[in-house]
Amino acid sequence: TRSLHPSHHDFNLSMFAIPVEQWNRESTFRFRYNLKFYVYENLPSNISTDVERCLLHLYTHTIDHVENFKAELGLIYLFRTSPFRTHNPQEAHLFVVPYAAEGHCQCHSGYTWNCAQVPDDDIQLLLDTLTYFNTTTRSRHLFILAGAQAKQPLWSMPLRLTTAPAIIPGQIVIPNLEDKAPFQPSAILARGTDWWTSRKRKYSFSFIYGGRNSNMKNNGRKFRDFLETDIATNYPDGKLAGQEFYMKRWSSPHEFHKLTTFAFYNQSILCPCLPGDLAWQKRFFDVILNGCLPVVLQFETPNLPGGKTWFL
Repeated sequence: TRSLHPSHHDFNLSMFAIPVEQWNRESTFRFRYNLKFYVYENLPSNISTDVERCLLHLYTHTIDHVENFKAELGLIYLFRTSPFRTHNPQEAHLFVVPYAAEGHCQCHSGYTWNCAQVPDDDIQLLLDTLTYFNTTTRSRHLFILAGAQAKQPLWSMPLRLTTAPAIIPGQIVIPNLEDKAPFQPSAILARGTDWWTSRKRKYSFSFIYGGRNSNMKNNGRKFRDFLETDIATNYPDGKLAGQEFYMKRWSSPHEFHKLTTFAFYNQSILCPCLPGDLAWQKRFFDVILNGCLPVVLQFETPNLPGGKTWFL
């Protein structure tokens, strides 16, 4: 919840553009609990600083789905700069492992599903480097896993921070990270009630989405096909309830800039958030923060108890 001080309207300003050494450190008296956690500093560079540099480059130069995993880097930075951090492991309640698990999967060459491209030896090296990790402290070691593709040994850890669905015991689920200045709490509060409720919108709904990549062929992303067909069949005049709507399928993430997408969300009443490649998606949060109502599908996912929906 730390706020950025420059313009609330500058979408080019990211929290990651500010060196972590300059991040605000809130005074401990403002927090209810005097929690202490120890953040490891001695991780090998190939699984720590190299991965962080790669992620910063991706977040600066692409608008691809790697944005879904910004939470990992944001959390690592927040833990490092928190007033709750202690350098004395003896007084620590929690031990934070600053390893961007999903980010490592994205940055490692030869990307495959389930992070198979990251060598098992890298994970063993990580665990071997954790000086205070043992049978007594294992349950107090916090691992950061933004997605659902990290290597299996990490998912077996008792305590995990994740943006993935809360299916496995031990998960602390958090929202996706929005790093842009206009989406910080101070900027949102400055909008006022009328911005959310009273201003006119140009579009009844906006749906901006990617097509299939070369590996999908004719499989995957079927819900998008169904919506396209339904709209073309039942609303050929380009209007819903008498109001214009906008749909755009792009073939490359560079074809349609993220800020253009935000502009359409901002001027729309409804924004479909259909199931994608992952069980959750950052689009859901982008839509809400741009003042649009997300439309999601509810359906039972096979093999999950209680009729739960795995995909958002």
